[in-house]
Amino acid sequence: MIDTVRSLNDSGIWGLLTLTGLFALGAIIFVPRTLMCIAAGLAYGIVAVPFSLIGSTFGAVLGFILARYVFRAPLERAARKRPRWQALMRAVDAEGWRLVGLLRLGAPIPATVQNYLFGITRIGLWPYVLATFVGTLPQTVLYVYLGAVGKLTLSGPSRLGNIAGILVGALITLVVVLRVSARAKAMLAQGLIEPGELAEAPSGQA
Repeated sequence: MIDTVRSLNDSGIWGLLTLTGLFALGAIIFVPRTLMCIAAGLAYGIVAVPFSLIGSTFGAVLGFILARYVFRAPLERAARKRPRWQALMRAVDAEGWRLVGLLRLGAPIPATVQNYLFGITRIGLWPYVLATFVGTLPQTVLYVYLGAVGKLTLSGPSRLGNIAGILVGALITLVVVLRVSARAKAMLAQGLIEPGELAEAPSGQA
């Protein structure tokens, strides 16, 4: 994965557009987004942030639309066999975009699974898009930053000042992610969703 993304670095804007497409594809086929973000940071530095975020959001929307209009019937049949999935869907129906945004930051469930499950809830497309974009932003920035630190480290000691600046930014972002994740866990504890209800989902994507 890292070698694939780094190979795009010589392609200029076309490489960045391809990177965007890879993030979109990864959002619907269970490719770990964390690894993709780090690889993007290694290849392009922090300039990869908007392309990674746009690609991830577009892929999430595509999965949502596929679930709602193409695969709705089989997904609903699958959900009926899993009471815990039904509980998650009821919670999203009750809380709407607020819970979607929190789950993007702090849920122990792969983002791809979220995309498909959210598609068979009652949440509207545009609230979903906004919540996904905002909720995905902190982790995208964090992991691309970490990849960018690796890129600067490989560039030599003359970049130590830049590395320090990026590490500070990554630390701030990590604090935000942890605080919002704690809020998501608090909501789970309050009974909106039982923690075990998310554990059934297949692993494979951050």
